[in-house]
Amino acid sequence: MSVAAAPAASAVTTPGATSAAPGCVTETKEVSKGYGTITVCVNEDGSARAYGDLHCTAFGAVLVMWEIGWKTASGVTVSTVATAGWGNNDIEFDVDPSAGTDGIQGITGVDEIYLSTIYM
Repeated sequence: MSVAAAPAASAVTTPGATSAAPGCVTETKEVSKGYGTITVCVNEDGSARAYGDLHCTAFGAVLVMWEIGWKTASGVTVSTVATAGWGNNDIEFDVDPSAGTDGIQGITGVDEIYLSTIYM
């Protein structure tokens, strides 16, 4: 992991580390059917932002997804923030997982960032 334009409170700098404070973390990952780069930012007010790119290199019924384990006061909640697939597909995304009535509230950090593959 590397810190990308993070506020001074961020201290995530080593692989496998987690973010327990507001700030940004950037990761680049690759799986057998895709790859991408994601930046995840947690704000002091409990909101968050995830943005980046995702590339599915498979043809057919395969999906590649960025998923994030968000730390909250009540534990860890995992959400999917981007999905590419159903053929050779490239996307860019910029989402706020805390927005809306179903958004994750009170985000305090990042537990884990996953790049997953699903075969249908």
